[in-house]
Amino acid sequence: MTSDSTRREVRMPVITDSTQTLPDGDVDVVLMIRNEYGEQPGLRLDRRQAARFWSLPQPVCDSALQALTDLHYLVLDATGRYRRP
Repeated sequence: MTSDSTRREVRMPVITDSTQTLPDGDVDVVLMIRNEYGEQPGLRLDRRQAARFWSLPQPVCDSALQALTDLHYLVLDATGRYRRP
């Protein structure tokens, strides 16, 4: 279990007014993925492609993709790929 001192709030007001509390390392991964999708608007990756693209362990990548989906920054389309709405 992670202590509160190693957790940080993530607020993305442009995306949503919700706040999620994530471990610091996860916040960095979420921001890295968000920035990449922002720089490449047509990017569409399935979960395995995403983990390979960012050289992340699958569970870490899945958690970050889920967080960005929960924040409505990404959507999971019918083909199983994550993309911007």
